[in-house]
Amino acid sequence: MIKFSKPQATINLITCATLASVVLLSGCFSGSAPQNSNSNQDAPLNELAEASWETRYSNAYGLGGDIIWHAANFTQQKTPATVLGLSNGLIKSYDGYGLYTLNDSNTGNLLTPWAADANPMQVQVLASDPSNQLRYYTGKWSTLAQFSAPISSLSANFSTLNAPLVLVGTADGDVDYYNGTTLQTLKKFPNQKVTQIAALSSQGKQPLVVAGLDNGSIQYFNGTQWQELSPPLATGIQITNMAQQLNPGANPIIVASYNDGSVIQIKDGQLSQLKLTDGKDIKLMNVQIQNNTVQLVISQTPGSISYYDTCWHQLVSPNKSNLIGLTSVFSTVGVRIVAAEEAGNINYFNGKNWQAILNTQYGTSNSVDFGAWSNSLSN
Repeated sequence: MIKFSKPQATINLITCATLASVVLLSGCFSGSAPQNSNSNQDAPLNELAEASWETRYSNAYGLGGDIIWHAANFTQQKTPATVLGLSNGLIKSYDGYGLYTLNDSNTGNLLTPWAADANPMQVQVLASDPSNQLRYYTGKWSTLAQFSAPISSLSANFSTLNAPLVLVGTADGDVDYYNGTTLQTLKKFPNQKVTQIAALSSQGKQPLVVAGLDNGSIQYFNGTQWQELSPPLATGIQITNMAQQLNPGANPIIVASYNDGSVIQIKDGQLSQLKLTDGKDIKLMNVQIQNNTVQLVISQTPGSISYYDTCWHQLVSPNKSNLIGLTSVFSTVGVRIVAAEEAGNINYFNGKNWQAILNTQYGTSNSVDFGAWSNSLSN
């Protein structure tokens, strides 16, 4: 259970009515849990694809470094487009047909990605370099801003017409806003690190901001003033992921996960617990908020994936190593998930089955051209 360092409003525990199958907090399975597809067989990607995968190509292909970051775009007809950040400092994009390297290996160009729009019609990436510059890619790289401390969190609003609007949290406690042309400091939190940041921003207006600090507290800026929504937590309990829905003139909806395995929701000014602590750090969380309803996917132990849609469900996952990227879309037909592993594999769950998009488990040989593998999509 999350422990606050000072009194807080009553925490309402959200549970599911069906408790017969206990999965994480509780479960509401009907029938058996979704199972893996056979990775040795070509399989369709259902609603996102009309072609089959040739896994022998992807098994032989290597990226040259571990995937440390991942973003996906689901608008492609055949397969999600992706942007990958690698441990060797390179950033690559896959548009459904080929793999492209966006930066070179010169020391000054080795980058840490923070946000991306993987739409293959106009790939956009925000990344930081070793000198604490914020770099922006849209066909070529440019520098948007210079910071005095390393970037520790970032939220961006991408546009196809203008430079992105960017909220940056720094390791020395600053919350900075780049409005497309200039940089403005919205708040300084002395002796703190801004570990999480989320924002609603639009051209010509002050943004709405939610910031999570390394003492576990959650701070909110309504465009005029700051307010503490959740106070500092017990020593050692930290926010690992955070998501939000922000609307002008309305209370924010905030979902946060912690390194003790718990998940909270702040809604209508009330703090509720979606998931109790189990002592397992929540590495990744992807949240979708629609019509005041929260749905989310989390990953805890290496390769594990669970999702919440009023109840918790545990998926049987093909992932064998730590996940470093998790993207999900909920719809009336279920949940779709793209999961990127540290080892370089990318797996896709179409609501029924898992399918390998990229599989490097057999080595990192570049002897098979990625174009040949991608061309198999149309076969």
